[in-house]
Amino acid sequence: MQRIEKLVSFLTVKIMNRFGKGNDLTVFKKIRQFDTSRLYFAMRERQELIKIKEEMKRKPIAEIEEALNRKHEMMVDEYDKTLAEKLHVFQTEFVRDSLSAQVQTMFKHVHAMGGLDPYPRSFDWSDSMVDKLLEKDMEDEIRRKEAQLVEQPLPHPDGFNLKICYSSIDHPEAGFGVKTDGTIFPGTLLGFYPGTVYFPTNIKDHLDDFKDNNYTIARYDGICVNGKEWSRKAAETRKHFRQASQFTTMQSDSIRNFSKYRNPFGIANFINHPPADQLANVVCFPFDFTESMMPEKELQDFIPNTFATKVPSLYKDSNVVMRSVACISIYPILEGEELFLNYRYSP
Repeated sequence: MQRIEKLVSFLTVKIMNRFGKGNDLTVFKKIRQFDTSRLYFAMRERQELIKIKEEMKRKPIAEIEEALNRKHEMMVDEYDKTLAEKLHVFQTEFVRDSLSAQVQTMFKHVHAMGGLDPYPRSFDWSDSMVDKLLEKDMEDEIRRKEAQLVEQPLPHPDGFNLKICYSSIDHPEAGFGVKTDGTIFPGTLLGFYPGTVYFPTNIKDHLDDFKDNNYTIARYDGICVNGKEWSRKAAETRKHFRQASQFTTMQSDSIRNFSKYRNPFGIANFINHPPADQLANVVCFPFDFTESMMPEKELQDFIPNTFATKVPSLYKDSNVVMRSVACISIYPILEGEELFLNYRYSP
């Protein structure tokens, strides 16, 4: 593990020197093109790192670093050429194809484990707990109880774990955050922004849903995802499911409705905006689930989104199952680091 982390640290410097500077934003007139370009090269780096990870079993790390340095210089030349030719369409297609493949792998992984409820549970202060609090120091007991509610390992198909935990940001309103237990390559799909999907044509009818709401993210096409109430709805559905299953056999439709709250990667609403001294290491990208990409109904059930209303005629597409927002690593992320998403930009 130390060898792979050394290799990723080596790569981090290379990538940040090229893509981590603020003046790169002037290269394109639209943030969308810039983000797509960054994702394109992050996913290219991911492909190379996966190959190199296998080579590490046979070659010394110095030899691998030298080869990686040569490949990176070649990619820098390609990056400059791409800027000159503005191959935005080509890059977008590459990103979507790579992302679609990762989505299929992730959802098959989720289905195989039967889903996993990732959301921190609210406290259940029973009478016995209250009695214990009277006998013990309340703060110690609350800390113990909190430890049971967070930091549940969420196993990713690439071999690392994500976990919702208390944020490392030193701010009283930081609350929960998402950290990694393992090393994440750039260009890796980490999950989705869960919540209710609104279209530009019907947002004006639901303005109260967006008032004082910091858990909303917008796509370039004007579609918005509201994740504010998702965890609460998940808790209510969890309680209803548990109670109903005790007294009757659950119908398949009820189980399917519960599945969207059991996708362990529908947790992007817990990713914080980076503090002033850190860069965002995650970027969002608009993603549409389609029948042609993922025809299996049992996989579609785990999509952590729902439409607020019927799909307006302007946005109807018989192939599209759900409009969503994917979250992807843009830099290497080492074990123990927190994920950060720049909420100033829309995907």
